Amino acid sequence: MTEQRLGKMLMASPKKTLVQNLWKMWLCCSVAVLFATTGLAQASLSSNVMSLVELQSAVTAHGGAIRSFQVAGVVCAVARERRMLVLQDKTATVLLELPALEDAINAGDQVTVKGTNCSIARGRFGIQIPQAVVNNDRRHSALLKAGSIFLEAGLQPICLEWFNGGSDSALSLEYAGPGGLRQKVSGDLLCRKPKPGAVPDEFQSGLDFAAYNGDWSLLPDFAGLTPVATGVATNFSLAYRARTEQTALVFNGFIKIRDAGVYTFYLTSDDGSRLEVGRPTISCTVEPGTTRAVPAPETFDEALTDRSRNHWIQLEGEVAFAGEGQGNLEMDLVERGNHLPVTVLDGAALLATN
Repeated sequence: MTEQRLGKMLMASPKKTLVQNLWKMWLCCSVAVLFATTGLAQASLSSNVMSLVELQSAVTAHGGAIRSFQVAGVVCAVARERRMLVLQDKTATVLLELPALEDAINAGDQVTVKGTNCSIARGRFGIQIPQAVVNNDRRHSALLKAGSIFLEAGLQPICLEWFNGGSDSALSLEYAGPGGLRQKVSGDLLCRKPKPGAVPDEFQSGLDFAAYNGDWSLLPDFAGLTPVATGVATNFSLAYRARTEQTALVFNGFIKIRDAGVYTFYLTSDDGSRLEVGRPTISCTVEPGTTRAVPAPETFDEALTDRSRNHWIQLEGEVAFAGEGQGNLEMDLVERGNHLPVTVLDGAALLATN
């Protein structure tokens, strides 16, 4: 973009589009809110009805937690493709990133979000309730990332995705259970369900795997791709890849969990990888007959009077800079001499046309 344009951050209807020289976009602005980055809290095993400010405080205090919770509020905005919604109650306004988001949820709906022993964490834009236990995506050299989840005893579904661009490659998965030592996930912990009609109709050792070839900079949507090879693997091993470069693997099966509790998984990969374990324990439902007007946004000046919490605001300013960053539209907005960094979560259309 070569010229400066007037930008407007409008916290109102998510269906607004670009109109002449006015940019109308969604954003939940965090005004002077700092999140701590200490370790993961212990699991809370009982249901917990709480306000949004209490949920936010749980993340602020620990940087993340595993707990059961129930929150309710009015939807201010929905970024459906990103599975994000901005939720407001009497105590706070929070941007939630959920594992899934129903198409029926719209701005103005009164919704209830329930989670049972869920992992909640500080995200770049708000509170994440991630689907993945470990997200180690994008191209990089061998990198270790870890994540924790509460698992019930028994067989729990497990899915590991991995890809490699070029040059070196690596993949390793370890875990530590309640009171246990960190160790490699061994093959005797893994099993798979046979295809329909197979005899015997019982779980068998190993994992289902699918191998893919392609040139990616991050993990693709494998559901839309055709594998070049499939079969049964004994463990999470690169021996099943179709070639050494520009390739990917997806492993699916079950892991045997002896004791219920918090399990930490350690995923090392080169290049990217993602691990999902367990069944979904989060829901977001609309309360019937509760749809109402979208909450009115505050002004920037009103938000500045209380810097201890997030605010849902509207402001106008001059766009001094605009560019792409991690798939989002990043802008520098000048408002009465104040330079404000702005991220437009649904900015793909603006990026394409400007």
